[in-house]
Amino acid sequence: HANKIFKQTLMAGIIAAVALMFIYISLGYIGNHMAVSQEKIASLTANDQNIGTYLLTTMASVGFGTFGKYLLGIIVALACLTTACGLVVAVSEYFHRIFPRISYKIYVIIFTLISFILANQGLNSVITMSVPVLSIVYPIAITSVLLILLARFVPTKPIAQQIPVAIVSIVSIL
Repeated sequence: HANKIFKQTLMAGIIAAVALMFIYISLGYIGNHMAVSQEKIASLTANDQNIGTYLLTTMASVGFGTFGKYLLGIIVALACLTTACGLVVAVSEYFHRIFPRISYKIYVIIFTLISFILANQGLNSVITMSVPVLSIVYPIAITSVLLILLARFVPTKPIAQQIPVAIVSIVSIL
């Protein structure tokens, strides 16, 4: 049963990775071949606007007109909503499991309010706050996942997983 779940999860991950790779390569290609003047980029930067947001909305309106802007807005809103709901549920379940004295509903309310406050800081602020944390967490998480996957095929002692994670943690923090 566990092997079947592993295979299905692996296939879902591969399909999602290929789809995301296609989407990001396509967006990169289109954005790279879009004519944007240096004056426009300077204007966006001076007004503290995100260049990526400008490129996406411009691509949507060039490709689909006014409908494209609305479609992009709906897609982004739904993507953000599903991600936010999934993260609030996952984090609330995790914290409720670790600290069961506080109810799950209270955790949901707390993390929803925190998310609401952070979301209203603006895209650039969220990215600025996230990058240092993600620069530390991502390498550690990737190393941990790769070592866990490797351990399925090559049995190792716990120290063989702890040392690489410790080294990556130190390098990430520095």
